[in-house]
Amino acid sequence: MKHLSWTTILSCALIEARSLHTIQSLSSRSARLKLIDKQNSLLAKTTSLSDRPALSQLRGGDSTTGYSQNTQLVLNALEVFGTSVFAFSGAVTAGKAGMDLLGMMIVSMLTATGGGTVRDLLLGATPVFWMQQPIFLSLCLFTTLLTYVVWPRLEQNWGWKDCDKAICVADAIGLAAFVVITTEKGNVYNLPPFYWIVIGFISCTFGGILRDILCARPARVLYPNRTLYATPVLLGSAVYTLCKTSRLAHLLSNDQTAALTFCTTLVSRLWAFDNPIRLPHWKSYKKEMETQHAKEH
Repeated sequence: MKHLSWTTILSCALIEARSLHTIQSLSSRSARLKLIDKQNSLLAKTTSLSDRPALSQLRGGDSTTGYSQNTQLVLNALEVFGTSVFAFSGAVTAGKAGMDLLGMMIVSMLTATGGGTVRDLLLGATPVFWMQQPIFLSLCLFTTLLTYVVWPRLEQNWGWKDCDKAICVADAIGLAAFVVITTEKGNVYNLPPFYWIVIGFISCTFGGILRDILCARPARVLYPNRTLYATPVLLGSAVYTLCKTSRLAHLLSNDQTAALTFCTTLVSRLWAFDNPIRLPHWKSYKKEMETQHAKEH
């Protein structure tokens, strides 16, 4: 939720209280309507563009998602969790590539927010989300600092690895939540259904592509020598799109659609962990793929 200044809240409260008193003193319905219009206009001027969504929620306004309050809270929590996991991935990859703390911070932020930034720029949703909600950059910076200090000790003293199953599961949970949130944005912006899937794919994978490019290594979602990652994203986005554009739209609530999309992405990603199946590719990569798979397991 975006932060509202106390001056903004008090100004809006004073405007509404004064208008309510005046409205009650008017007997003419047309005069009341004119005063209400004047009040709304004054509220629009008093409240800045970045404050309006938060003010709407503060006053009990409905969000555009149509989710229940519990579902929205869960998605918000998972979005924060996923951002931290992706930031950790970027920080560790940059550190192992030999970058200093500043480089780790930059790669961490690009990994966690790069896909969403590209999405918002394509949709014309500016300022992009992390400029409107500073919590995302704060999470990236905090996660990077914590990773820089703690992770080498965990590796050396406890034998932890960034490819351990627990970390991969955490990444899969964050990825599944991102698929729900980002695919829905294509729906909110009234794009053709096919582009809902495209928006979901871009949002969930471009951050990792930027990370791998900056760290001078092959982008994992583009090569067959790593487990399937982009495919669960496409599958989850396709399930969301199908639920919203077919007869299922009349049978499933928004919460049920979100849950089905989340579970589809999560289960397919977990299934891919130990599965040798890859997307079609030229067989010249087969030996390299098998060697990499053997190293990972």
